[in-house]
Amino acid sequence: MEKTPAKKEEATIKPRRIRNPELRRAAILEAAFAAFSERGYSGATLREIAARAGVSHGLLKQHFGSKEQLFLAAIPGTRDWKDVVFGEGEGSAAERIVAAFTKREEAGTGLDVLVTLIRAAAEDVQGADTLFEAVRDATIELYSPLLTGEDSRTRIEFLMAFLIGVTFSRHMVAGGLLATMDHQSFSRLLASMLDQILWADGSTPPGR
Repeated sequence: MEKTPAKKEEATIKPRRIRNPELRRAAILEAAFAAFSERGYSGATLREIAARAGVSHGLLKQHFGSKEQLFLAAIPGTRDWKDVVFGEGEGSAAERIVAAFTKREEAGTGLDVLVTLIRAAAEDVQGADTLFEAVRDATIELYSPLLTGEDSRTRIEFLMAFLIGVTFSRHMVAGGLLATMDHQSFSRLLASMLDQILWADGSTPPGR
């Protein structure tokens, strides 16, 4: 009786390649979000994300450049941040920023950019440098059009440091006044602080 040839292992089948650039980018972002959610920022790798998305490692780097840039593009709260800061909405710019900040922080996904930055620094201070630089550069690029004055960059970096501290106190250590303050009181106080930091030069805040 003639033997039937053995089937090839399914593992040898290469993933289907996505040719449409927009669909390919969307597939990469979806794969990145899944990988970062499951493995954390430090545990996820570009090669793993590329394999999930069905693209080559080189193509992924061509689209996003680095793990840091891919992370910022993939997680909620950073990819749509310009719409929050410059878009129309209730209240002043500071109040809109605070509303988005508290919503993101209190979602409890663990993928907030500042939470991730703090955790990365706790695991490996030197390894967190590149992520910090990417977050800092993105923050400066975002807020610079809003501000005037020679010290505008200083105020932006101070804002970032301030929000890192708030995130650490309210959502990671979860102790003290900031952690126990009710949402409305916290949001009102934080918006007031942001006004003082961002528009310390005396200029008029947008939305006022």
